[in-house]
Amino acid sequence: MSTGSAPEVTFVLPVFNEPDAIEGTLRSLQELVEVEHSVLVVYDFDEDTTLPVVRELQPQMPEVQLLRNDLGR
Repeated sequence: MSTGSAPEVTFVLPVFNEPDAIEGTLRSLQELVEVEHSVLVVYDFDEDTTLPVVRELQPQMPEVQLLRNDLGR
């Protein structure tokens, strides 16, 4: 879907240990959203169990980026 242009919309997904739900959520966004988009998966700590799943999906989903929240809740 990437054309090199800026995305029309950015989704921000805060996560906390969501390894079972994140893949379905990301795939649903990929299928349902018809405009150029990006997805920021925001996590608070490096041990979050969501991260390995997202990292595994990133080669297939270049619109997905991980972003660590360093500002606190």
